Amino acid sequence: MAGRPRKHSTQDKSHKTKAEIAQRQDEEQKAGSDTFKHLGTKPPKTLVDTVAKNEYRRVVPLLNDLDATALDQTMVVSYCNSYSFYLQAMEDVKKNGLVVDGKKNPAYNIYKEMQKEIRASAGQLGMTIDSRMKLVRVDNTEEDADPYADLGGIQ
Repeated sequence: MAGRPRKHSTQDKSHKTKAEIAQRQDEEQKAGSDTFKHLGTKPPKTLVDTVAKNEYRRVVPLLNDLDATALDQTMVVSYCNSYSFYLQAMEDVKKNGLVVDGKKNPAYNIYKEMQKEIRASAGQLGMTIDSRMKLVRVDNTEEDADPYADLGGIQ
């Protein structure tokens, strides 16, 4: 049985000793891009077409800035291929409509499935605002301030 996914040390609100914090930061540094090779900019042969290859070329420099590594390449390829299939299905729906011969256009189902796949893989790769916000420390100094400090010495 798997537990909850680990939070980045900047997001972990639990009380930890200085030694535990230092160990956690060391682990996170080792898991970062300094330890592992960055994604290569040359599109792999497993990409299905030119659209997927162009998307790969577009996103890899951005993902490398987010510390994606060569270990993430399978997920990036999945994202790029899904993106290509998504666009193909969308074009088919535009061309033939939602209903073909009295039945729902099968391309619409592909469109919806690829939309889900893109959303899932983009979230795992840090390509959505929500996933990036989990990586960035938000400084909440106002929240940590004493709400009664403005009462001017009333005890």
